[in-house]
Amino acid sequence: LFDHPTIANLARRIDSVLGMESKQIEPFNRSAREVIPLSFAQQRLWFLDQLEDDLNAYNMPFTWRLRGDLNREALRRALEELVRRHEPLRTTFELVDEEPVQRIGEPVAFELGCDDLSSFDHEQQSDAIEQRLRVEANQPFDLRSDLMVRSSLLRLADQDHLFLLTVHHIANDGWSISILWRELEMYYRAFCMGV
Repeated sequence: LFDHPTIANLARRIDSVLGMESKQIEPFNRSAREVIPLSFAQQRLWFLDQLEDDLNAYNMPFTWRLRGDLNREALRRALEELVRRHEPLRTTFELVDEEPVQRIGEPVAFELGCDDLSSFDHEQQSDAIEQRLRVEANQPFDLRSDLMVRSSLLRLADQDHLFLLTVHHIANDGWSISILWRELEMYYRAFCMGV
């Protein structure tokens, strides 16, 4: 360990002792036309979606309060980068030869809508927020055509926004959302700095 302190050097040493040669892992390039079988978990969620029209049981809505200066374009670009980086967020599901398959879409421009509630009084804002959260949580995803993530902003005041993010469970789980949030925050900061 002291003679080969990096993982790469240690791996080469182990390979030489075992008489093997390490191969570099190459990224797998997929075309947009390629279809991929569903995992067992995806098959279950896809099947349930086919049984019931407008199924929203697998929507995972999240809400964050954002206080302070907000750069909406940086947030939009951060969301766009998140979708570009994470293939499951731009994967659609369809039948090919009577078998469900997934197809990874090309990165696309991401829309970030914003409803301005700043002119509402406190009670009107609360009612509008509650209604919007209910609508967002209940709006189903079309697994054949939608991105598996959507978002919007509610502007409550100049320095106060509510950020809504909804992900379909077929593309993410409760544990992974913290990874998406950390990456979204990192991209947002980078785009705010003009990177």
